Amino acid sequence: MDEENEEKKLWGEVKRMKRQLLILSMVLVFTLVLGVGVAAAYTISSNIHGGYTADTAACGQCHSTHAAAGKNLIQNLEAGTQNDVYRTCVYCHKSGGQSKYDVINGAIVTGTGTYASSAGGFDQVVTTEGATPVFAAVTSEHDVDAANGTTVWVPGYDTNAGNYMELTCASCHDPHNTANTARALRVNVNGVDISATPPTLDIAAGTVLGDEAVSYQSGWNEFCGACHQDFKQTGAGSGDDTALGTYGSFARHRVGMDPSLYAGTNENSWTIATLSQPSPLMPLQSSDGTAANQQVMCLTCHYAHGTKATNTVTFNRADGTSTSTSSTLLRLDNRGVCQVCHNK
Repeated sequence: MDEENEEKKLWGEVKRMKRQLLILSMVLVFTLVLGVGVAAAYTISSNIHGGYTADTAACGQCHSTHAAAGKNLIQNLEAGTQNDVYRTCVYCHKSGGQSKYDVINGAIVTGTGTYASSAGGFDQVVTTEGATPVFAAVTSEHDVDAANGTTVWVPGYDTNAGNYMELTCASCHDPHNTANTARALRVNVNGVDISATPPTLDIAAGTVLGDEAVSYQSGWNEFCGACHQDFKQTGAGSGDDTALGTYGSFARHRVGMDPSLYAGTNENSWTIATLSQPSPLMPLQSSDGTAANQQVMCLTCHYAHGTKATNTVTFNRADGTSTSTSSTLLRLDNRGVCQVCHNK
């Protein structure tokens, strides 16, 4: 009798476990089909554009499968006459947008104040940080905000292609890139594969709560040189050679070298530490953050997005035109980057 009761009890336990498994399976099916619960949210990693789950709604914030207004199924979220990519990016990357990075005004907006972006801005830059920020209009910028199909002049680029190319935010950034999470930077730029030497940087807390400080580690000359190909001169004596470059024969300032090895340079002008903007210092790249590996890069003298620097110096371009009074994205007025480093 005891054995019979024990057997009945065992079978009852088996049936109960089967019912629980059936219920669990049904919940799992509904979760996968409907995308409810935790699985519906996308994972916010160090790159907000990455880490989406298979059932996320995040893709639909930028793309529409059947009702897109632009190529690549982009929704064109922001009104305006700019290209599709720019209008989509600045829907979030603007004042009051979903991102703290306001690329239009060159600002990082946090709960403690507004701080200057290390890249500058496309319309304005921050000159005074904090709770009451001060802005200044840019005097030159990377022209990523033109209408669809507009081409812009690219110094040091292929004369066979007329030195012109269509430029958008996606020329330098890949919103789906999770390999380089800091700034979603491309590893294939202008058709040039730089995956072996990708641009890398480190972002640390700045001197003020909510601020950011950036140190550049490696790959920046390769990154900029993918478009400005003639300017990527790394050989010694570049400034003495008047036949440097594939697309124009000019002497070029060398990059990729340690400036402290040259007589007369001013070490008080540059930094390899995390650079909090605005700052009069010019950043050098260093793979390990030490002076033993510091190098001049394109961003030592130039901003990536836009600058407020002024300029009255004119120089000729390869096509016979001149820069007129362009500030050419320089960090300081009138090629001040030359003087503060060389201290002539």
